[in-house]
Amino acid sequence: MCLRSLTVALLCCATVETTVAQDGRNAILHGVYGEAIAFVTTNGGTTWRACDLPFNGTAVCNFGGALFAAGYKEHGSDFVGYAATSSDNGQTWNATKVPALITSCSASSASSVLYVGANGNILRTRDGGTSYSIVFKTVDNRDTFSAAVAIPGVLLATGQYQNVNVLSRAEILIAHDDIASEHHWTNISGAWNDNGDYAVTTAIACPRFVFAGDEDGNFYTTRDPRAVKWSGKQFIGHSIRISTATCIGADGLWVAQYEDNGGVALLCVSADSAVTFDCSIDLTLSNIKPLSLHAFERQKNEIELFTTSADEEGRGTKSKLYKTGDRGKTWQEVTFGM
Repeated sequence: MCLRSLTVALLCCATVETTVAQDGRNAILHGVYGEAIAFVTTNGGTTWRACDLPFNGTAVCNFGGALFAAGYKEHGSDFVGYAATSSDNGQTWNATKVPALITSCSASSASSVLYVGANGNILRTRDGGTSYSIVFKTVDNRDTFSAAVAIPGVLLATGQYQNVNVLSRAEILIAHDDIASEHHWTNISGAWNDNGDYAVTTAIACPRFVFAGDEDGNFYTTRDPRAVKWSGKQFIGHSIRISTATCIGADGLWVAQYEDNGGVALLCVSADSAVTFDCSIDLTLSNIKPLSLHAFERQKNEIELFTTSADEEGRGTKSKLYKTGDRGKTWQEVTFGM
């Protein structure tokens, strides 16, 4: 599928959204949109590998050791969507063309993965990446989905709707996770009490709740197992884009805010399922530009946090991986093994 016009806009502002299966040992992270690299750990972050992707990457996710990635290749003046799977920790990938540009993925099992993307497309694989199908597509192509969440029994796609006057609003679509229902999606943005003036930029499922954040520092949560009833729009404390989030334990949540234009980056921490946040951790002086996060709990109250960051090198921007063990006060660049 040719997606040149919308892809150009996405390349200017998008980052890769990552949903990580919370199995305690495995994780895959990506950073700069369009970069053909991902970072993989199989031992709880003790060591990481930098793995080449077979295309320009836009999304990664995993379910345990089953890794999934999506991206695009340039064919002349067009962008063509691709998806890939790996069963050997990212050393090799099985890639295939898909009929959409994917921006996020979420795996509910080693065989079932939800993909969302540009032009209002929602894709699914139920066979671990052997085949992909479009399960939903908006009529007027004005939806851009930026985050996918697949949890037991429920599928979520969040993003924005842009009308002919270039005004946008938050969008959240929901479907039940079964063969009979996966083609029937319902817009439940009204359940947020405020449709929202800003695009939803990230969403993640934690053990006891689902969190979604937007480009102006607002967020929404639900503890409803069916994800139908949501809290109203809440303000995290700063009008800065919520770029990524990671769960820690049953009720913990670490949220990164990063504004590319202003260069401001903050880390917000919640220990009560996103009821309250401490956003006092300023990453700006550390030159950390958080694009994706993952936290490992070594023991109670001892957390090691990893983030990919967009670093300027020469004439380009590339991703680097950093870690902190002191709640973001100091950061160390991660080196890679083979």
